[in-house]
Amino acid sequence: MGCGERPFWVRVHLALQLFVVGGEPISECVDGGWPMPLVAAAFLSPLVTVFAFLQLAWRDIRNGAKSLWWRHVQRGHLVVCGLGEKGWTFARACRRRGYAVIAVERDPNSPFLASCPEEGIHAIVGDALDPAMMRRSGLSRARAVAAFCGNDGLNANLVASLRIFLIGQPFRNRSRPSRSQGRARKIVADISEMDVLRKLEWHGRLTSKADSAAVAFAHIAETSARLLLRDYPPDLYADVMGHSQIHIALYGFGEAAEAILKEAVLVCHGRNQARLRITVFDPAAERCKRLLRQSYPMLGRIADVDFEILAMEAGALPTAALERIPQSVTEHIVCLEPDEHAFAFALALRRLLLEERERNAPIMVRLRSAHGLSKLFGSERSGAQMPEAIHPFGGLAPALSPAVVLDEALDELARKLHERYLKKLAEDQTRSNWDKPAAMPWERLPQDYRKSNRLAADHVAVKLRAIRCHTAPAQDKPTATFTEEEVEELARIEHDRWSAEKYLAGWSYDPKRVDPAKRHKDLVPWPQLSESAKEYDRAQVRAIPSLVRLRRELVIGIAGHRPDKPVADPSDLHRRLAAVLDDLSTRHRDRIVIVLSTLAEGAERLAAKLAMARMDARLDVILPLPFEVYQQDFWHVGEPRAQEQADASMAEFQALLGRAERYRELPLKFGNLHEVGQPGSARQHQYALAGAYLVERCDELIVVSDNEPEDRPGCPAQLARWRRQGAVDSPYATTPMFYPRPGPRPPIVVKL
Repeated sequence: MGCGERPFWVRVHLALQLFVVGGEPISECVDGGWPMPLVAAAFLSPLVTVFAFLQLAWRDIRNGAKSLWWRHVQRGHLVVCGLGEKGWTFARACRRRGYAVIAVERDPNSPFLASCPEEGIHAIVGDALDPAMMRRSGLSRARAVAAFCGNDGLNANLVASLRIFLIGQPFRNRSRPSRSQGRARKIVADISEMDVLRKLEWHGRLTSKADSAAVAFAHIAETSARLLLRDYPPDLYADVMGHSQIHIALYGFGEAAEAILKEAVLVCHGRNQARLRITVFDPAAERCKRLLRQSYPMLGRIADVDFEILAMEAGALPTAALERIPQSVTEHIVCLEPDEHAFAFALALRRLLLEERERNAPIMVRLRSAHGLSKLFGSERSGAQMPEAIHPFGGLAPALSPAVVLDEALDELARKLHERYLKKLAEDQTRSNWDKPAAMPWERLPQDYRKSNRLAADHVAVKLRAIRCHTAPAQDKPTATFTEEEVEELARIEHDRWSAEKYLAGWSYDPKRVDPAKRHKDLVPWPQLSESAKEYDRAQVRAIPSLVRLRRELVIGIAGHRPDKPVADPSDLHRRLAAVLDDLSTRHRDRIVIVLSTLAEGAERLAAKLAMARMDARLDVILPLPFEVYQQDFWHVGEPRAQEQADASMAEFQALLGRAERYRELPLKFGNLHEVGQPGSARQHQYALAGAYLVERCDELIVVSDNEPEDRPGCPAQLARWRRQGAVDSPYATTPMFYPRPGPRPPIVVKL
């Protein structure tokens, strides 16, 4: 190529060089033309420089636009202050639930900052206490602020600063102005120390006339305790174990165990009109006992708490320890550190309990790590689980979900309860009523009284469970009301709950109410309560159907045919079961349907799947044997089966179990693990015990039978007979303790 006139692409390259700082223009030609790599490099290098410059400019423009958007436009978002493990867990959970989230982090080297763009979280680096940073995060238009700064002092200081910043700036949601007009946004602060939490909850300056933010405190241990006893109700397991008294065993006594003890007192006091019993096992039992009495001097008025010394090194548990564990325990809760120690101890405890009859109460084990054992064993209750009566709880993810931390539904119900209280005071027209500390609007209500209303609202589900009722979705019409007998029982339960709350807070009885001294004239048992105080509790109960939508439950029990006897026409059985379920659905449109089943192979699984598909039914599973024994039935039923069939049966069982709302293991009433682990009478009697549980607790019993005789305990023919006669045989019968039993109805028999 000659050195005369330069080619067009050379002239383009030289032109580009005019806009790029540095670099030498190509001014000489090479004989025979330039190599293509050199041509490409000469042309692309300035383009890359220009492109990089444009990228940087675009990033700055985009970030600037985002900052302006969050500062001046965005509304109804969440502000998360602090991106430690807790803050990151909460922010990510909120974003995945569809919330707009902005995070403020002081440390530019926080490992979670880099992950924010992937999750769609807008993160800014700065001090959340700085008013300029508050404005930059659009705080005045946020629906909630969460403080996870990693230090109780910082979080408390941030709450105070946020309240000052937000004075006179009420939150208004343009999309739903009627719901947000005048309502305060929420500030949630993470508090780790129980003593600090108690002091903050009683702090008088957390509420004022000019307050425009509702303050709440998140304590992971308290929240985990609340979720534990909500998901695994102690009264349910006491009923399953056949005991009249709830008896909880706690292993290890730190802040987590203390929180569980408090929550158990609030939830269980007065259930079945029996005192709650708690046994605490700890190497330093005497010290724990002394500290507990100092913190809760009136605890002995509402619960029997015993302390036992028990060494628990490295998760070991000697056989002799079984003698120290009362046989009346209905629930074991392990709160040891670290997770590996806790889980090893739970396994050792499980093996020990199975060595004797009627000792296999469920075991709850606290597993905190989000990446270790808690994730492996499904602490978030999702997907199929391997139930060995060991249930993990206490992970950060469940405790820091937006539904739990923000809990707007609970706050709304608490506000409604307080408004009902004010309405009742107005109806009484007694001037002395308005001198009460709680006789003021919600916005000015002291923090401790707000919490009291939240506790009352949280307890509504416990009351409803006592009469086999449930809250219904918001779009449902209210269908359930209370009978006068139910009103009286629920009013007594509410009085017991209120008494437990007061005793835990250090109140005591006095003929005259003196709030500053924590004395109250109504701290007496229900029979001794004045009629006016009883009527107040009754009025609170009667108001529940107007505050939440209610539906009663319809429990359908299913007893199936023997799976080793093939069905002549499976499609015909499918049609007839579907017809029975459709008829029940038509006759009970106002009920929440619960299917109670052992998930035995054959008709029971088929009916359970049909009910969930056609009636939107919930599934409750009854295990007649420990899981490690019960699964043997699916490997060897009748004649030995092919491995593929056995694997399919086990996979189906696990899939259905993963969809179950609850499962419970019946007590080993007829033998220990060794005795029920082999074919024989003990095993058959356990199946009959499961059948009796169905017969006694279901509203409708569907029996699929081929007219076989009553040839073994627990067979469908025996269950149908029990149902017709309205009682089960005495070896399997239980006394109703915590829940009303359905009235006698004949079985619905589907013949093969």
